Amino acid sequence: LVMGMIDRGADISWLSQYPHEKETLLPPLMGLQVRSTGVEGSTLVVQSSFSINMASLTLEQVAGKRKKLLTDMGAQMAAEVRRGVAEEAAEEASQLVRAQLGLERCADTGGAEDKRLESPLDDEAEAYNSDPRFQAAVGDALKVKRAAVLAATMQRGGGGGLAAAMEAVLPLQASSVDMSGFDLSDDGVMVGTVVAWMESVPSALTSLTLDWGKVCGRVREALLGVVRKTHTLVALSVGEEGAIPLNPLQLNGQEAVPSLDLSKRDLGPRSAAVVAAGLSVNGVLTSLDVGYNRLTEEAALGIVRV
Repeated sequence: LVMGMIDRGADISWLSQYPHEKETLLPPLMGLQVRSTGVEGSTLVVQSSFSINMASLTLEQVAGKRKKLLTDMGAQMAAEVRRGVAEEAAEEASQLVRAQLGLERCADTGGAEDKRLESPLDDEAEAYNSDPRFQAAVGDALKVKRAAVLAATMQRGGGGGLAAAMEAVLPLQASSVDMSGFDLSDDGVMVGTVVAWMESVPSALTSLTLDWGKVCGRVREALLGVVRKTHTLVALSVGEEGAIPLNPLQLNGQEAVPSLDLSKRDLGPRSAAVVAAGLSVNGVLTSLDVGYNRLTEEAALGIVRV
């Protein structure tokens, strides 16, 4: 074996059980290149040299490629948040994203990791080689990014309340949101947060539940705006007992359905308002059946007018 200044292994002859043997420990992914071959007596002699690719990853790095991908993605998300929000909130929002993702310590918690949300990147590198865990980590990271952008928008800048605003909107970043337990009356503390969230037209929302009768007018108007604009929401329940959830994508025409049968679904006036909002922007529907529901005359006329 011919070794150079860089292409070489570690001499561990001093550890050998047999003092007459010369042993060399080779690094992972070392290549051996045959230089020449020959025969000495009855022995085949192969002259070879080492070849080390200095760019080669270690075995740990090879096994941790997915976590490295997630870490780089998280850093990029933090940079995108810094560029995408108001200048006065940019640095704080970016730092919160990095802290929530576990990329760094959070300055406002005395150097401790922010534990408001379990970090998507806290597991050992090998854990992310599982497809479900990797997919969940990507989804959680996107939730953190969306929460930071929404919180900064709500705050219209920093002011020290950005972390609290982000904590408030994080539960709304799931694909399925149940707000039936929220206080969304006129004096409800979550009204402003929920309205801002709805006005942002959440891109990951697929299922939403709330009690129409217990929410204020601002929330109702914001909800109808979601129905008109959403590209993802496929199940909406407004708190009518026995009523089958509505599919806003069919109502607003995102799903090109020319004929829609909503009969015998126990729909009431609350659902009728949702139906009317969706139909107001639907340009493909030609036939609608809402018979055998619990619609009042006024609710039915509201649908007819659009």
